[in-house]
Amino acid sequence: MSDMDVFFHPKAIAIIGASDSFKFGYTTTKYLLASKFKTFPVNIKKKEIHGHNTYKNIKEIPEEIDLAIILVGNEIVLQTVRDCIEKGVKGIIIEKPVRRYAMPMSQNLLSRKSFTYVFPTESPVICTGPAFRCMD
Repeated sequence: MSDMDVFFHPKAIAIIGASDSFKFGYTTTKYLLASKFKTFPVNIKKKEIHGHNTYKNIKEIPEEIDLAIILVGNEIVLQTVRDCIEKGVKGIIIEKPVRRYAMPMSQNLLSRKSFTYVFPTESPVICTGPAFRCMD
């Protein structure tokens, strides 16, 4: 699987911060859970979302995860990225713009691992591979 295949042809997706209420992440969650993708919702407060059992942490999912979509708030983004790294996730998309103070810490953490991620700020940034190239 190439660096970009994890985004276009993932075998398993985790939605971290999955939601079944009308707030940020609802549309992504509903779409992916109804799609052909093998999708695992992660939510620390709910046991079920749109008829699917949830996990409290990505590390609890018993299968390999190709792509993690992070929909959580700034206060837990860094720990969520660490959990994804420990799990061995191949690609990460951070959906919410991250505050400027958290961005360098997240990029430093992510750049030390060999996987691909998309990291939005006020303007989108795409970073790929261990060489850590960024394109605005």
